[in-house]
Amino acid sequence: MLSKNRISQIRKLHAKKFRDESGLFLVEGYKCVEMLCASDFGVEEIFATESALRDNRWLQRREVTIASAEEMARISTMQTSPELLAIARQRTGLPGIPADRPVLVLDHISDPGNLGTIIRTADWFDIRHIVCSPDCVEFYNPKTIQATMGSFAHVSVHRLPLVPFLQREGTRRRILGTFLNGHAPHHHPFACARPRHRRVAQRRHRRRRGDVALETVTNTFSQTHTLIKNASPLWFLHKALVFVNLFSEQRTM
Repeated sequence: MLSKNRISQIRKLHAKKFRDESGLFLVEGYKCVEMLCASDFGVEEIFATESALRDNRWLQRREVTIASAEEMARISTMQTSPELLAIARQRTGLPGIPADRPVLVLDHISDPGNLGTIIRTADWFDIRHIVCSPDCVEFYNPKTIQATMGSFAHVSVHRLPLVPFLQREGTRRRILGTFLNGHAPHHHPFACARPRHRRVAQRRHRRRRGDVALETVTNTFSQTHTLIKNASPLWFLHKALVFVNLFSEQRTM
């Protein structure tokens, strides 16, 4: 049983102002809470219905506050209230970005659901670092966390001014940009080559190094840097990640 005061405190975390002040955020749903508990995020409190606690043995090893379905509906941001909800601590420090790993850079992503989907897709391609411009939607927005389907626990999201970041990173890595007026990545032979033609595709890519599918724009911010922009629809990002992942594999071989 949750008191009215406790419910009011939890509901404050629906607003960015109170998330920033408290350093806490909400995680809702089975998958997201399970991934949270297996990560290095600090967990403040877990709320669950009696049926959720009974059906999930891993929950029985943790301290859980029992809440009714009505109480879960009041503290949740979701239209259909979850049976599992947690309050977690925001990360105070992020690991450095390694030079030998692909990094996804996002500019002005305004929709929290889109950002969460991008994080989930990046996680699938084993991209562990995402850099967001300061005007991107908040990473700890409940809708963003929900849309990641638990991938928020595997990907480090950095908020940095993009111009100095790209200028610095351009000295140690190749930077590719995706733009709405660029070329479709699935038209590039290297991006869609089958595994048995992989060596042929790699040789072809080396010969056509200047003819990449993701348009390289040399006059963005400086003559040697490009910016991964907010692409719509999201399938274009998926194609971009396929290309970035394959390119990274080639560079490490």
